[in-house]
Amino acid sequence: MPRKKLQLAFENAAEKAGVLPWPQNALRHSFCSYSVASKGFDWTAAQADHSVRLLRERYWEVVTKDDATKYWDIKPTTK
Repeated sequence: MPRKKLQLAFENAAEKAGVLPWPQNALRHSFCSYSVASKGFDWTAAQADHSVRLLRERYWEVVTKDDATKYWDIKPTTK
């Protein structure tokens, strides 16, 4: 069950970072919400392998274009 292993890896990383609880599919929901705000429904549907209808029903959160730009500008820090 690769998805369970991936979820466990996210949960372990979140625990180390102190951001628990880690919601299931949190990254997928964030991707869809911020992508809709910055790229639109059609582009996001193609990337997420969803229909536009499904995005509107399940994933779309109210995210401004400005917040989406800030989200996509997040970069890892280097040590």
